[in-house]
Amino acid sequence: AKSPIGFTSKAGNFQRSGGDPVLLNALDGASTDHGLPDGNHIDNANMSTPPDGTSPTMQMYLWHSPGAPNSVEPYVPMSGAFDASILYHEYTHGLSNRLVVDAQGNSTLNSIQAGAMGEAWSDYYAMDYLVAHGFQADQNRTDGQIREGKYPLANRTTFRTEAMDCDPRSTVKACTDIYGNSGGYTYGDFPTIGGSPEVHSSGEVWAQTLWDIREHFGSRVADLLITRAMSLSPADPSMLDMRNAIFQADKVVYNQRHSHYLWRLFAHRGMGWFAGSLGAGDTHPAESFKVRPGVRAGYGTLAGRVIDRNTGQPIANALVSITGHDSGYVGSYSDTTDASGRYQISNVRPGTYRKVVILARGYEVTSGPVTVRRERSAHPYTVQSFKIRRDYAASSGGGRVTDYTGPDYSAFGCGPGGAVDLSQGTGWGSTTGDNAGDPTATPVPKYLVVRLPRAIDIGTGTGKSSAFAVDPTAVCGDAGSSSLNTYRIEASADGTTWTRVVTGTGSSRFVAEDRGRYNNVAATTPFTGARFIRFTMLRPQVFDDTVYPTDPPPRCPGGAFTGCSFMDMTELEVFGTPTTAP
Repeated sequence: AKSPIGFTSKAGNFQRSGGDPVLLNALDGASTDHGLPDGNHIDNANMSTPPDGTSPTMQMYLWHSPGAPNSVEPYVPMSGAFDASILYHEYTHGLSNRLVVDAQGNSTLNSIQAGAMGEAWSDYYAMDYLVAHGFQADQNRTDGQIREGKYPLANRTTFRTEAMDCDPRSTVKACTDIYGNSGGYTYGDFPTIGGSPEVHSSGEVWAQTLWDIREHFGSRVADLLITRAMSLSPADPSMLDMRNAIFQADKVVYNQRHSHYLWRLFAHRGMGWFAGSLGAGDTHPAESFKVRPGVRAGYGTLAGRVIDRNTGQPIANALVSITGHDSGYVGSYSDTTDASGRYQISNVRPGTYRKVVILARGYEVTSGPVTVRRERSAHPYTVQSFKIRRDYAASSGGGRVTDYTGPDYSAFGCGPGGAVDLSQGTGWGSTTGDNAGDPTATPVPKYLVVRLPRAIDIGTGTGKSSAFAVDPTAVCGDAGSSSLNTYRIEASADGTTWTRVVTGTGSSRFVAEDRGRYNNVAATTPFTGARFIRFTMLRPQVFDDTVYPTDPPPRCPGGAFTGCSFMDMTELEVFGTPTTAP
């Protein structure tokens, strides 16, 4: 591609001479159901992108369900190939999946923030091209003009919840969300855009941020910064990682000429200096609207200890990190604890950092805000110590899945082991009914068994003294309806005889508000000497009337809910105290 994109053969582009031209199916699946498209080949498009050297495949489906009335199906009967914004959107998936890669050239846009940026880049570049070539009007002082997918929607609305050129202060209709709130999005809106965390809707905050950069610096500069940043970013980046990569690109290409205004633009979208995120899998990032502090702000030093909450013992080799600050441009604010559990992070700009995270092998991921004071002779340090819990189920600490029921989706990155890997970017995906995932109105329970690295005693405390923590969020691309609702937890000393310690029904079940976070779960029955934990998913949230009150039952099997076919959860944590040998 021509400058300024720079998507050349060396960068991994698609060309016949390189053996990987794009294969386009303009009417994919058009005759899969007696001369018409079936339900899996309508109202969508995609592009699969293998590593450089192998052709990607772009699939353009037909729009408008055959025979559906316009009151139910909003789309115009057409091929997706007839809308340039759809075509360019899918092509840009190839761009991002060839630039944000691992050492083998495989795309690393895996976790939800990375995936959301993948959708946002595709939206941005599609509309950027149409505006640059005069096919889409755009006046910087007029919000709500940049709307993708207008052709299949007969110019009535857009694929997204808002237009792309929406300032957070805008009041126009096209910049009003599904709840009636006016104004474009900021980083803190990530989990609520469209109702729940999802790559297309959550990505809108990044697309709007990119359009801000375009409006301020122009298409050429914006495209160069945005594209170069992709190749400079770490694998599976968060939005703050990519923010930092854009600053790196500005340093490499323009000697930081645009950094001052870039900080203003990112801060305006909640991605300022003190914003925080636990990584690309964090569905609830913490926003900040403050720019980078100036030299006059001085520096501070954050110091303290990290200890085990249950035993009181110091934890060595724990990483204490001020998130959002792990690149060469913004500086690395982190340290690893010594044998006594002590850490010290120096040369920190003063202020309240929204997410300081503590990572230790076999321990729960812990984070929270920390205010760092400016160094003064009487108070040279800001002291902050942390108590964290040993997660005995964590694979990094010796826990392992020894048995499970249901299908194994490990090849798709959501096998049973994903439930104990201490990552909210992965999880355990299974089926609601049979192993084939056929939609059903009768859930079939699925369980996994975790062997703990040692025997522990499980108490009946609450809050941070709880025996378990669970993130019930759906994974593997499934919608929120697939998130876990009711469940059961059992303990065993030998893996044969089981005692129920948690009945996850009634008030203990998970609902929509519990998604995207670790929820402490108290044991109702104590257990001494637990060596095995059996966790059973009973049903997904699609069957809960408190989650979907406006969709009366029966919702399955005919309803368009992924929860009718798939039942998932993200993470299981197990806490306790080591059993004293008799």
